[in-house]
Formats: sequence, C-alpha cells, structure tokens
Amino acid sequence: MLLTLAVIGPAHALKGEVRLEIRTDDPEGRLAPGTTVPTEPAHAGPLTVSRLRFDGSRWFAAFEQARDRTAAEALRGVRLLVETDDDAPGGEDSEGSEDSDESWYRHELVGLRALSVSGEDLGEVTDLEPGVAQDRLVVTTPEGDDVAVPFVAALVPAIDPEAGTVTLAPPGGLFPGTRRGGGGQVRIDVVTIFPDYLKVLDLSLIGKAADRGPLDLHVHDLRDHAHDRHRTVDDTPLGGGAGMVMKPDVWGEALDEVLTANAPGAGRQVLIIPTPSGEVFTQRTAEDLAGADSLVFACGRYEGIDARVPEHYASRGIEVRELSIGDYVLNGGEVATIVMIEAIARLLPGVLGNPESLVEESHGAAGLLEYPVHTRPTRWRGHEIDPVLLSGDHGRIARARRNQSITRTVERRPDMIRALEPAGLDRQDRAVLASVGWAVPVGADHPVPVRIRNATAHDADALAALAARTFPDACEHVIAPESITRHIATNLVPELFSAWADDDRVDLVVAELLEPPPAQESSSGGETGTSAASALVGYAAVLREEPDSDGEHPHGIDPRPACVRPRGGEVVGELSKVYVDSTMRGSGLTPALMDAVMRQAAAHGTSLLWLGTHITNKRAQKAYKRAGFRQVGTRTYNVGGQDAHDVVMTRRTGEGL
Repeated sequence: MLLTLAVIGPAHALKGEVRLEIRTDDPEGRLAPGTTVPTEPAHAGPLTVSRLRFDGSRWFAAFEQARDRTAAEALRGVRLLVETDDDAPGGEDSEGSEDSDESWYRHELVGLRALSVSGEDLGEVTDLEPGVAQDRLVVTTPEGDDVAVPFVAALVPAIDPEAGTVTLAPPGGLFPGTRRGGGGQVRIDVVTIFPDYLKVLDLSLIGKAADRGPLDLHVHDLRDHAHDRHRTVDDTPLGGGAGMVMKPDVWGEALDEVLTANAPGAGRQVLIIPTPSGEVFTQRTAEDLAGADSLVFACGRYEGIDARVPEHYASRGIEVRELSIGDYVLNGGEVATIVMIEAIARLLPGVLGNPESLVEESHGAAGLLEYPVHTRPTRWRGHEIDPVLLSGDHGRIARARRNQSITRTVERRPDMIRALEPAGLDRQDRAVLASVGWAVPVGADHPVPVRIRNATAHDADALAALAARTFPDACEHVIAPESITRHIATNLVPELFSAWADDDRVDLVVAELLEPPPAQESSSGGETGTSAASALVGYAAVLREEPDSDGEHPHGIDPRPACVRPRGGEVVGELSKVYVDSTMRGSGLTPALMDAVMRQAAAHGTSLLWLGTHITNKRAQKAYKRAGFRQVGTRTYNVGGQDAHDVVMTRRTGEGL
C-alpha cells in the first residue's frame, strides 16, 4: 500500500530546490539523499532525492531529475509516496502499528458520494488531507465549495465503498444550506410571562440570523391565555408545600396554539421545558436539536410547570425534552432558554462567519476544550506567547494547539478525556495524553488513567514479570526461544531491578495503570492482559557509566560499543530498556516513558545516551528516531548464548529535551 510522504510545493531559488509539505514524522529517514521514491501521478517519477534540508520552520528538497527552477516548478503538487511496511515485527519499544482494520486510504475514499445521516446528498469526496489532530475528508459540494470534515467517527459514522457512499454527521453550519435534520430554517417559539426578557436575542449574531432567514424566532406571552381579571398563571401546590405551581390549563391552551401553528409540515418538533431536574444540556444536545425543524421552549417560573403538562404532550406523540443547563437553580426558565437558543442557533448554516470554528472550539467535534487563544501585542506585562504561533508553520502551530487542548482538558475536565474515542487520537495525541496521565490500552473504548513514576525496590517482582512478558517481543523472530528463556532467567530477575531502584546511577521509571485494562482474547482462546494487582505496564532505564567507590559500574550495564564516541567531558548513559506491555502498544506510553527517563537522566548529569536494538526491529528503530536518536553503528550482543546483531543509536540529552 502506497502512502504519502510529502507533497511538493513551489520551487525555491534557482537550482531546482522545492518546498515540501511533509506528511511523515521521519523526513530525514524517509527522504534521505540518495533515496528514490515513487510519485503520484506516476509519470512524474520516480524521483531521487539529491538534497534535503530544514531551515527551522520549513523543509526543502532537490531531486536529481529536476536540476533547475523550471523543472522544479513542474513538480508542484506531486505526491512523494512510500510502500507501507505492514509486516514489520514488533519490538521492545515499538508502539506498534497505529493503523487498524478500520484504516482508510485516500484512493479508497476519493470519488465516494457524501450523504448526510438523513440521506441528503452533500457532494463528492475529492481528497483526504493529513492533519495534525486528525485527517480531514474534503467534500466538494454540488455548488462547487470544498468543505473539510475532520475524519473522526463522530462526524464520519459510516463508510460503504461497495455502495459508493460515505455518511457524514457534521455539526450544523459546516455545510452551507444543510442541517443534520435537513431543511433550511429552524422555527423557535418561546412561551414566557416575561416576553421582554427575550429581547436580548435580537442582538448580535442570533438577531441577524432571525432577520435574514436561518432562524424564525417567535416569542409568546403566556398571560394571553389566562382569562381572569388578574391574568393568573399559577396556584398553590396540591398536597401543600412552599411556592406556587404554574397552572396546566393555562399552559395547555398556550402550547396547543403554538404547536398547532407549527403542525402543517412541521417535521421534527420538540417541546423543551427548562428545569433544574431535567437531563443536562450539552454540546451534543445542541447539535441534536439543531437538526430539528421546530423548537418550542416553555419557560417555567416559581416551583415549575404542573408535571401533567409534559406528560400530556408526550402522550400525544410530541417529542418532549426536560433540560437543565447545570446543577444550580434559577428564578425561571428564560435565562436557560436564552443559553440553549444561542448554543443551538450558532450551529445553523449561515449564523457563524467561519463554520469550521465549530470543529475547533470547546466541546466541539474533537471532544476537547479549546486551546488558549492570543492576539497582539505579542508581549504584554511580561507575558510572552509561544514563538511557534509566530513561526508561520501551520503544521507546528496546529500541533502545539492540539497539545494545549489535550493538556487543558486533562487539567480541567478529565471526564471529557475519559469519553474520548481512540479512533480520533493519532500517535502524537496518545503520547501527549500518556505524558499527562492517560493512556489507551489495546481494545479500550476510552482512555484510562496512568501514572509514570520512579520505580522502587518494591516494584522488583512486578518489573521482572513485565520484563519476562515483553523482552521476547524484541527478538522472538530471530533468537531461539530457549536462548530467550535463558536470558530472561539469568538477567531480567527481581534482584536486578531491586539493585537498579536503589542505585543513584540508574534512572528507572515505570508506567503504572491506575485502572485495569480490558481483558484481551489470546490466539488460544483464553484471556490475556494485565490484572488490577499487576498494574505495571511499561518501564525504561538509563544506566550511567559512573564507577562507585569500589570502581564498579552499575549492575547489568553493557560494554559501550566502539562506535559510541563521547566528546570531552561528556557523561555517557546506556538507555538499557524501554518496554511496554502488549496491552499498551500504540497507547503513547513508549514516547512518554522515553521522554521521562531521558529528562531525568539529563537532570542527573547524563549528556550522551546510546542504545542497541535488533537490526530487524524496524518499528523500534523508528520509535527511537522519533525520539531524536540516530544510528552510529552496530554491535553483537549475546542473548542466552546466541549472538544477536544490533543497530547502535545515540542522541545527546541537550538536543530537544
């Protein structure tokens, strides 16, 4: 399967150099000089990279087949491709493939008809754009507009290549002229004893929407349906009690009139009663109600509306929603109604100037709080903004904002983190989540809390058990099982981990799952996984080359390969182990563990790190490259009496930490 590494942009300077829009996390490895890559369209290539450079914000490349500006400009828009390596073995530090059986590729999606959940034709899929937070499905509408829909399950609930369709459930306003429920206008009626209270809706975007069409707003005075001299709308509660209750006969007459007025061709009609005892109104509720054709708000006062009113209309087949905007009590339903109308109306087509903002904002399709926002001046009262925002690199900006959204949501609304769908989280999302205390086990429906901490001697037995489970992943395809068994029994024992935990020259961190992961079914039919009692699911260790008072180095440290050459005064450390349990592959724990142990090692004086990983373990090598390591040579390593051939990689702790 061919995937896009980069898209060639405009020519740069005069010697055939072009700007690249990078779509891979390893451009230096994938597009190293001398590499030949296929292209889309095929007739533009293959192309051989002659030069690759990064100027601090953008990537540039030159190709042997395009040696001047004219030839380089002719390549604009060409995609550089790579054949996917779906059969690569797992490894000790491999995050595993982030793809699943539900992965889709651009060529499978382009050309499909995009339909709304109600069957409305929204247009044709014309592209799949890689994004930082998630990919975007580009749909060209019948009117010729391009609409980018985040490619997440909540917005793209169904794909049927055989039928030639993809079903979309976008937030209201994303597609001009469409809504989730179909139709072009929503009628909203409000019944209240204080009609003037609703005049605030005449202001700002809601008032403009009512004036120009997307919203048809009507406010009714409940007292018009009270026929005594005092226009009474309430009475004392039956059975006694404090306060007054609003009369069902008055409300019945008012609602009959409003609901009857909307009856001809009303479509989906919803009666909404704001009440502190109702279900909580959320962004998902707003999105649902934005798809209705008619909304009627009944604003109660005092102790509320007689309970027979909602019962009566529900029995007549009217959709009734009793909704609360929070766990507090107001004097009446008007304020809550205004809140709900604004939340619903801003989702309607044409209300917001930039409908794509609906996707980014708090509680939107991403399921996260919105990132912090800034404007000029760039420095104010000693506070400066992140320089990334001024870099002009839209990819880095989007990534930084996504990271801020994740971190802010973890800090303020962990309940929202727990509700995230794994399908909407990319590799970097998962790494950020793991670094701030959340991970996605294999097969889990949602993230679960995790803690990265320093190991203690009390963890020794659990670490040895974890090592016995995970070490075979690094080399089971190339080392004999009996050799692996001997290595584990000799080297990965509780005594080793206890010694490491008590040695100041060893930085040993563990990942501890705070809730048990879901049980996984093994190939033999039984269940596997980490029990609640064995909560350690990953560990990493750095051993400093520092002799103790007896001249001994840390127990278990490997001899430094000759290809690892420290500069004068550099303190060398071996990144000896980075392992995650099979239940946590792809969870983000590997980069989080590596970052934690490398930062700690740097704080303790280690300046040059090296590691060895088997030459066949491509995924492990890729994970280390993402962490800043580069290959410097090879070594031979003995595993239980059998020689293994490793790639040796290094990085300096001052680079990027």
